[in-house]
Amino acid sequence: MPPQTTTEANGPINLLRPLLLLCYSAYYIPITIYTLVTTGDIKSLSSFSDFKEAWFAHFCKLTTNTSAGKP
Repeated sequence: MPPQTTTEANGPINLLRPLLLLCYSAYYIPITIYTLVTTGDIKSLSSFSDFKEAWFAHFCKLTTNTSAGKP
């Protein structure tokens, strides 16, 4: 299998993709905290493991709705 060549336009963008994904997911941390506080879910706020689960669920729920074209 021959090595794939990348154009100059794709090179820097490909390097930024992981950083953009991290920034995009970190954007949902304050939103998750706000949701947990307003719903009174203290257990998820006191346990890092439970917070990670709530954060991931919130992130996936919002990104799935957005990618499906729903507001």
